[in-house]
Amino acid sequence: MKVVPSDSICEEVKDFFRETFKEEPDYVVGAPGRVNLIGEHTDYQGGFVMPIALDKKCVVAIRRRSDGVHRMATKFAPDEVKTFEKGELPTKREDSDGEHTQWWHYVLGAIQCTREAFPDKVGTEPPGFDLAIVTDVPVGAGLSSSASVEVSVSAALEALCGMEVDPIQRAKICQRAEHEWARMPCGLMDQAISSGGLAGHAMLLDCRSEEPSHVPLSTEKTRVLVVDSGVRHRLVDGAYALRAEQCKQAVAALSKRRGSAGGSLTQLRDATPEEVAEASTEGVLTGDVRMRAEHVTSENARCLRFAELMKQGDVEAAGEEMYSSHASLRDLYAVSTPEIDWLVDHAKGLGIQGGVYGARITGGGFGGCVVMLVDAGKAESVRSSVLSAYRQWVEGNRDAYERHLTPVPQPGAFVAMPSDGAHRYE
Repeated sequence: MKVVPSDSICEEVKDFFRETFKEEPDYVVGAPGRVNLIGEHTDYQGGFVMPIALDKKCVVAIRRRSDGVHRMATKFAPDEVKTFEKGELPTKREDSDGEHTQWWHYVLGAIQCTREAFPDKVGTEPPGFDLAIVTDVPVGAGLSSSASVEVSVSAALEALCGMEVDPIQRAKICQRAEHEWARMPCGLMDQAISSGGLAGHAMLLDCRSEEPSHVPLSTEKTRVLVVDSGVRHRLVDGAYALRAEQCKQAVAALSKRRGSAGGSLTQLRDATPEEVAEASTEGVLTGDVRMRAEHVTSENARCLRFAELMKQGDVEAAGEEMYSSHASLRDLYAVSTPEIDWLVDHAKGLGIQGGVYGARITGGGFGGCVVMLVDAGKAESVRSSVLSAYRQWVEGNRDAYERHLTPVPQPGAFVAMPSDGAHRYE
């Protein structure tokens, strides 16, 4: 794990640790959130994704205890310290309190899945510890706040137990934690980029082979702008799981259509847009299942084209792929919202002359953020103008929000610098 000098959020978590536990931490580790440039809702079908690690992160301070007690706290709930006496740390989600997923489920999942992966190093029960969490990754904005918690907690336990773990292996451990403890059937992308991101690069991840390659991003020519719509989602409410199930239904239908002589088809990664179109014409794929398959197969192709265009420096053509991705997510995967669509349309209206090459929804959907590829020299002016225009639009719709008892969005925006993945502080 890379070792880096202290920064402001490192000092913040150390202060919070001291206030909460009245001791000094043994280790401080961090893991970033992510924004996905392209390749959305493809990872859990073995496809391709291309995220960057953000310079916003979750940071964990940890200290070994000799009495076997486990205590954990987060600055989001500073008056709530979860305490488990020796031998009482839950080993599976069903044994933990809380019907709905809470912050400590992500912590417990990362701890127990790491222990199960390395029982010889961690032991039959994790060593006692005090653990404190501080994060500046926006929660519910589609920037992988949950993955950053899981990866940073897993990395903290690694440090405490003197382990060095491969980034992809760590990512797979944390993906399992998300599946079993947060009950979210996610792919590998979020944990992979949080664990193994490289500064100045995007990660082109083949989610079937689980092999990452790093694509340089020209920070001289472009910047990545993240605009938070202020609309919050909760993917655990079932919409994400429903789409994952619809993809499985598409795989089953396409596999049956191929027959034994047609070659293996275990994920939509194995299908092509042309095959999906033919199956749709024949009535094999219909309704929502057809649309989900159309999106995934076309998005895989878009992601690979985008990566090549960025390598070639053709940011204008790469931006068009982003707009196409958004249209597919809006119309075929049905995960956008009016606010997100307004932001993408506004970006497209600004155009290249206004400093925007491309824009799309990013993350699981149903709110969250828009990612924009913008001119490096105009990044700050684009950020300011987009945010100002969007706030005016939201204010113009205030009556509608209040009439439907919907929270009025509180937007934000920041320029993201591609950063390193999991790291330990000096």
